[in-house]
Amino acid sequence: MEIHKLSLEVTHKESRRHMEPITELGLPALQIHHFFGLYVPAGTPAAVEVHNPHALRMVSTPMLTSLDPARIFLKDLPWTFLGEVALRSVFAYCAVFVFLKLSGRRGIRQLSLFELVVILTLGSAAGDVSFYEDVPLLPVTMVFLTLLALYRLTTFATAHSKKFETWMDGKPVTVIEDGLYKLESLEGLNMSSSELFMELRQQGVEHLGQVRLAILEIDGEVSLYFFEPEDVQAGLSVLPPEHRQVVTSPPSQGLYCCVRCGMPRELRVGTTARCARCDNDTWTKALTTRRPR
Repeated sequence: MEIHKLSLEVTHKESRRHMEPITELGLPALQIHHFFGLYVPAGTPAAVEVHNPHALRMVSTPMLTSLDPARIFLKDLPWTFLGEVALRSVFAYCAVFVFLKLSGRRGIRQLSLFELVVILTLGSAAGDVSFYEDVPLLPVTMVFLTLLALYRLTTFATAHSKKFETWMDGKPVTVIEDGLYKLESLEGLNMSSSELFMELRQQGVEHLGQVRLAILEIDGEVSLYFFEPEDVQAGLSVLPPEHRQVVTSPPSQGLYCCVRCGMPRELRVGTTARCARCDNDTWTKALTTRRPR
């Protein structure tokens, strides 16, 4: 069933006296407010249109009907528009492919921040032209050409200026050195220790004593360089909390690692201690296992 709403069309812009004919329509004549220079009854549906001077009439417009298959699947578009959508999708696909082809090999590698912005903009333009009937192809083509020019200009600038390259892409950051956290590096990163632990576990690391060097690359990946098996040190466990106990007072004597920086220290039962490197007071049992070859 199609539902309609009544809307009042008012065109005269002078004074309240021109609203007198409203009483003949059975609308409230006393509650009147001003709307874009027109006096209309309060509560009247806000479909006010300007046509001929002194015109005042009621119009009926269709309202939204829920679960209407025609509206859900095609709205007011003809079936033939589906063929146009297919053509537009082919155009968008080809445009993105040509862009990545012309942008060079970097376009298909792990994305940098700038490349991610370009790809997101490309996706938005390609999506709009694919299924919006009021989006012509030539302006979208100009979007692709402009983005390609910006991409070429940026890659040229990064290739000829180290400062610009560092500003655009950032630079690699050392996060672990000789089995210990680089505290000054971790404090400046938008990365929690649990995220770093996850990255380490995915590369087969059980504790920091196995890692000689860990570098956070500009694309967010962590590059690891390991100690030789015979050189593995006691280190902080990177296992989830349920697999490592964090304490302030050791339940048994042994070698423990500071949970903040990874510094190992021999602790006795029932004692409390602070880390000499970062002044932290929480510890976990140190691990000494070697990585399997």
